[in-house]
Amino acid sequence: MSPHLGYVSPEVLHVPGRTAIRWHIGNFPKDVLGCCVVGTWLGVDSVSNSKLAFDGLTAKLQGRDMTAEYRGPQL
Repeated sequence: MSPHLGYVSPEVLHVPGRTAIRWHIGNFPKDVLGCCVVGTWLGVDSVSNSKLAFDGLTAKLQGRDMTAEYRGPQL
């Protein structure tokens, strides 16, 4: 349960120098605050259908652990 979001959301663990990173619902950069959002379509500064994609992700996880690897540009 995320105390900030008010609903169950997967937490990203073992990120050096960071805590409280979660996968959650959001469509725009203002929704993120350092977390990850999911969607079915990626725009320039947005994702679409975030709730639909998040519900699909959480249904697949259902108490399972997942490993994710970031492969984006090095900032």
